[in-house]
Amino acid sequence: FIRKLFINVNRTPDSGLISIMMDNLGSSLLIDEREMVANLMLQNMYIEDTLKNPDEDMLGETKYILYSTIEEDTDELIKIEYITQKIPSPDNVDVLNVNFEGLEFIMDRPTMAALMQFSQDTSKIFEAEEGQNDVVVQEDEEIANEMEVNISLKLFTIKLRKVDSDFFVMAMNDVYTKINLKDGNTAISGYLGGLSAYENKDYLWKDTLSIPGNEKIVQYELINYSPESAIESGHNTFFKMEVGSVQVVFVNQLIQEIGAYFSVFQEMQEILSEATASLYESNSDATDQ
Repeated sequence: FIRKLFINVNRTPDSGLISIMMDNLGSSLLIDEREMVANLMLQNMYIEDTLKNPDEDMLGETKYILYSTIEEDTDELIKIEYITQKIPSPDNVDVLNVNFEGLEFIMDRPTMAALMQFSQDTSKIFEAEEGQNDVVVQEDEEIANEMEVNISLKLFTIKLRKVDSDFFVMAMNDVYTKINLKDGNTAISGYLGGLSAYENKDYLWKDTLSIPGNEKIVQYELINYSPESAIESGHNTFFKMEVGSVQVVFVNQLIQEIGAYFSVFQEMQEILSEATASLYESNSDATDQ
């Protein structure tokens, strides 16, 4: 059990990027002769923007970009349960259950651009290391259990932020996905219970996307067959989707704002990349001297 956990991610040794804070992280493991049950629980999580840049017009003050929005009577923000059978059998089913309560994500352009650049730089490092350590491991054949993954999300909110104000908000609620892996076949199904989007300015229409009534907005099923099963079924992939009633209002000014919001990401990435390279060069020169 960990009461508080802090993780700092820096863009450079002297420049921050994000700080991750977790409250009450716990786990449990139960093992008997038939099965193993592992649990992981997290009560709260916050990600704080610690990006520093002299361009004050582009960057605002330090703030949260992701935080939990759980209700008072809810014990955990995230609960993960994994159950696996220990006795080999073709009828075994390993189950992974992942439950999320409420999360709110604020998209601040400079921070998102910095995170994208950080992710690209990190992936290049891992790709280079993987190329140098290509080792083929021969694995013994064994009976693979059927795998079932259930993922549920009660509420997820995304806000688009410019400077210190949120001009567009989208909320998804009652999201469920089920993944089943068996005999080389992959089946994915689920639904989206609710979706809404609105803007924070005084336009004529405030709700740009809404769902009349209480029906689910989307229900879907996707099956990717193995080569053996494809011969029997007569096709490689099966896809089915049912969409409920959705009301969409197109506001030209809002669409232009959203387009402009995302169009500057590449420019911001280039600025941050140049600033990072310049900082590393200056640190290297100082070390050499």
